[in-house]
Amino acid sequence: MFVVFGALLPVVMLLGLGYSVRAAGFVSPRIWSALEWMTYYILIPSFLIHTLGHRPPEPAVIGGMASGILGVSLCMTLALWAVPVLFPTCDRAAFTSVFQGVIRGNTFIALGVAEGLWGPPGLTLVAAAAGVTVILFNVLCVGTLSVSLVQAQGRWPLFLKIALALARNPLIWACVIGWAFGTGIISVSDGLMDGLGFAGAAAVPMALLVAGSGLRFGPLGASWLMEALSSLLRLLIMPAGGVLAAHLLGLEGMVRAVVILMLALPAPPSAYVLARQMGGDAPLMARIISLQMILAFFTLPTTVLVADML
Repeated sequence: MFVVFGALLPVVMLLGLGYSVRAAGFVSPRIWSALEWMTYYILIPSFLIHTLGHRPPEPAVIGGMASGILGVSLCMTLALWAVPVLFPTCDRAAFTSVFQGVIRGNTFIALGVAEGLWGPPGLTLVAAAAGVTVILFNVLCVGTLSVSLVQAQGRWPLFLKIALALARNPLIWACVIGWAFGTGIISVSDGLMDGLGFAGAAAVPMALLVAGSGLRFGPLGASWLMEALSSLLRLLIMPAGGVLAAHLLGLEGMVRAVVILMLALPAPPSAYVLARQMGGDAPLMARIISLQMILAFFTLPTTVLVADML
């Protein structure tokens, strides 16, 4: 128990530091935006390329993790489409925010937890899992926003919107390049890999600082029911589904723990950006993200502990 909390303590400290620095106004919003851009487009991709380029997991391991995470996510996607029917007051824009809050997880936090608990092997598994799942999650979320908000967004072909979102995602390209390096499809010099390693070493702490700076605390809004529903499904039902999926697939050890961890993460700040860009309910999305982050301080240690005990 104390080992789990000890491993998560640096994650909580960096999240809290990022929030405190932003709240105190020591750093201007422009700088935080620049740091977020650098983390998302340079540091995290460098980390992924370096990690997967040196020691990519076996295809069977990647397939097992992907099957568990994607299976639970697809089942939840089907269930979520009943929300507008069960809750008539939930309009289309609000539904897309609930959807994102349940389906998407904060990979930055997963990297920090994996490094603290399992070291380099855990980081490699989380990087590989993120490389596979980020594609589907982007397809699901961009597709859902496009279908739900088609009147507000015009009538671009749905496949074009999804293709553009995937083509602009640096994490997808980083994983493809890393796998190409790791499998020998593309040869690369040690100097380049060392440079990527130096940049990637800053990825996890910077990502946690940026994630902490995005926290916004306040009372629940008028749509408190949607905020609570999204948090319940994301932080409790999704990891419970991960436990079931891991059992059915015969996953064991660290692989099983990573599957459960990836399904227990709070929603990422990037979900707010997507909601704002595509006409979703951005204020609701911001409240969902902050509520889930607060609750995750309590649910995530318990989930990780249970995953390690199974």
